Amino acid sequence: MVLELKTIKEGVKSRIGGPRLKAILAGVQLAPEKLWCTARPRNFVHGIVLITLYKDMTGVSYRDLIKAVAGWAHFSNDAMTHNVKKCRVALRTWAKGVLAPQTHARLERMASKSNRPKGLDKVVLWIDSTDFRVKGKRSAHRDKSMWSHKLRCPGRRWVTVTNVKGQALWVSSPFLPTVYDGDITISAAAELDRLFPNHHMVGDNHFRKAAPFLKSVVLHTNIA
Repeated sequence: MVLELKTIKEGVKSRIGGPRLKAILAGVQLAPEKLWCTARPRNFVHGIVLITLYKDMTGVSYRDLIKAVAGWAHFSNDAMTHNVKKCRVALRTWAKGVLAPQTHARLERMASKSNRPKGLDKVVLWIDSTDFRVKGKRSAHRDKSMWSHKLRCPGRRWVTVTNVKGQALWVSSPFLPTVYDGDITISAAAELDRLFPNHHMVGDNHFRKAAPFLKSVVLHTNIA
């Protein structure tokens, strides 16, 4: 497998779209002096961002990726691993800046058009967890912490807060899929209180244990 930078860019673009990729490349702050490479090609920083996105989207191994880009960039295994880890941190920082909370008034206007049941008529936010498969990891023992019973394969878990239209307003850090939804929410309680003061939020009963730890957010968990 040989991958030119243009091919990697087109592969990423086909998955997330041109406008979003353009925003990522313009917005991600990645210091070139913190990246490792024996021979740096032109647009090196953008290349690392594209390589990282491509790896995480396709699940290609570090070894195969190093061989595939050897025609235009030379990385050792340590260098590639280091660069991808640095880029993931930068990507997360960018993403958290993009996921800006909406005003309560706007959230209420949108939610008021939905059929909110009695007792949940003040709810403007929804909280839930999602597991994603770990690509490149084909198997794991079902008793292991990385086993997702939702996916029936190895995975990672994120908790998201969305508006009534399903638009993400907050995303947690990644957790092992065996970590309970309520425990993830407890770990982020201070941040949720800061971002969504006096907002009513609804989730399933997996989030019930987190309710006492939220001082400003009103969490409803009386649904199945």
